[in-house]
Amino acid sequence: YFEGQMGPPPFGFPKKLQEAVLKGKAPIQGRPGEHLAPIEWDALRTSLETKHKRKMTEQDLVSSVMYPKVFDEYEHFIRDFGEVTDLPTALYFTGMDPGEEVSLVHAGREIKIKYVASSSLRPDGTKDVFFEVMGLPRTVTVTDKSAVSSTKRNVRADEDNVKHIGAPMPGNILEYKVKKGDTVKKGDPLVALTAMKMETLVTAAVDGVVAEICLSDGDTMEAGDLLVRME
Repeated sequence: YFEGQMGPPPFGFPKKLQEAVLKGKAPIQGRPGEHLAPIEWDALRTSLETKHKRKMTEQDLVSSVMYPKVFDEYEHFIRDFGEVTDLPTALYFTGMDPGEEVSLVHAGREIKIKYVASSSLRPDGTKDVFFEVMGLPRTVTVTDKSAVSSTKRNVRADEDNVKHIGAPMPGNILEYKVKKGDTVKKGDPLVALTAMKMETLVTAAVDGVVAEICLSDGDTMEAGDLLVRME
C-alpha cells in the first residue's frame, strides 16, 4: 500500500512513515495502471476460450486479468458442478437435511429436489447420496470432504497441464513402462492399466522427461488420478 500499488491517498502518504515502511524502496510515481504492460485482449480471449472451452464475455476477460487464479478455479468449479447461482444461499453453504425439499427454476422450468438419505462412508472416502428429482429416484456417488483427511486419496491430475498424465478410467495399474528420469517422446507408452479385464495403454501427450511416478504397479486408481508427472 505504501509503495503506491493502490494509488496515493488524497493528501499523499506521511513521508517519514512511508520511508520507514518501504526501507529504501522507491514508491510508484503517478497512477499505478500507467506502469502496467498493455493487454492484448483478442489474444487473451482466444487463450481463455481455448482453455475453458466456452465463449468469454467482457466481464470474464476483466475478471481473468485481475484475478487469474480465482477465475480459473471458478471455471473448474462450474465445469465440475454446473451453475449454482439458483441455489438458496443457506442450502449452498450447509446442505440439506433428510426429507428436506427445495424448488429451483432451471431453463424456465420449476424443478423440485428432495434429499432422501446417504449411505455409510466407504474406505476411499466416498458415499452414495439418494435423492428425488420431480419424484423420480436418483443416486450419485460423492466424496465426503469431512472424511478426506482420514482416508488415503491419490493426487489428481491438473486437466490444464499437458505434462500431468491422468488416468482415463477407474481401474488398476498393470505395469509402468517408464521410470523417473526417462526421456520420452509424444506417443511413447507410459503405463498399462487394467479394468474389467481390459487393458489400456496410456501414452505421453508431449515430449519431456519423467519427473515423478505417482503410483505403483497394482495400485487402484480413479479416473483423473495423476499417473505420471513430466517436465
